[in-house]
Amino acid sequence: MPPKYFSLDILVLIFGTFQVGEMVAAEMLPQQLKVLLSHPQILKAGHLVDADLGYLQSVCKGSSQFVGGLDLAKYAKDRRVVNNARCSLANLCAQVLGKRLNKNVLERLSNAWEDDILTSEQLQYAARDASASSTIYHKLRALDIPQPLPAGSLTNPTPILLYSADNTTVIAQGPHMTRST
Repeated sequence: MPPKYFSLDILVLIFGTFQVGEMVAAEMLPQQLKVLLSHPQILKAGHLVDADLGYLQSVCKGSSQFVGGLDLAKYAKDRRVVNNARCSLANLCAQVLGKRLNKNVLERLSNAWEDDILTSEQLQYAARDASASSTIYHKLRALDIPQPLPAGSLTNPTPILLYSADNTTVIAQGPHMTRST
C-alpha cells in the first residue's frame, strides 16, 4: 500500500486559526502534529518540503525526526517532466498541469506569516499552494519513471519512448517489435 499523502501547506490551513506563529515561537507543536510529521508512512509532499520539515523539527528540539518529505520538483525531474529540480511551484503548475498559479509577491514576502493569526489572504495563498501541490503530486504519481530498455529479449510489443538529449521531452514513441527469424 502506498504511503498516505499530506501537503505541509495544509498545516497552515488546519492550524492557521490555532496561532501557528505562537506555537512555533513557544517551540511547541501539538503532540498529534509531531506524530504526523515523524510518521514514515505519511508522505509529506510539497515544494522544498524538507526545508519546512527541518525548520519545524529544529523548532521542536525533539528527538524524533520529521521524515517522509517528497520534493515535488525532484519528483517531477525523476519523471522527466522538468529538467531542473530547483524550479518553483508556479513553474511546476505550468509544466505539469498547464495552469498558472497566482503567486502574490507581496503576500509571499510579507512578514505577517509570523503573526499569531493569519489573514484570509494568507489562508487563500496557502490553500492555493496546498491544492496545487496535491494536484501536481497525483498527476506525477500516475507517470512512470523512464527506464533503459532491458537487456536480452523484449516481448512484443514493448512500448518505447525516445527522449531528447536533456531527457525532458519525448521526441518519438511507439512499440518495439522483435523480428522473427
